[in-house]
Amino acid sequence: MEYLGLIFEIVFFFIALYVYMLARGMVKVTDPALARQFDQMKKRFGPFIRILALALMAVMLLNIILHIKAL
Repeated sequence: MEYLGLIFEIVFFFIALYVYMLARGMVKVTDPALARQFDQMKKRFGPFIRILALALMAVMLLNIILHIKAL
């Protein structure tokens, strides 16, 4: 059961990393219609999304480190 929690923490860390990279423009959206919608959303909420993704990454990294120390 301990390993299941660690796996979820790692998955959430990588989800936050993907969202951060998407908000920074490092990952491209291939569908043109979806890309246009995402660009509009990125213009409105880009800084907010980046800050939240960084915060989630920091919390998950801390949880991962503490979880590994507890094992």
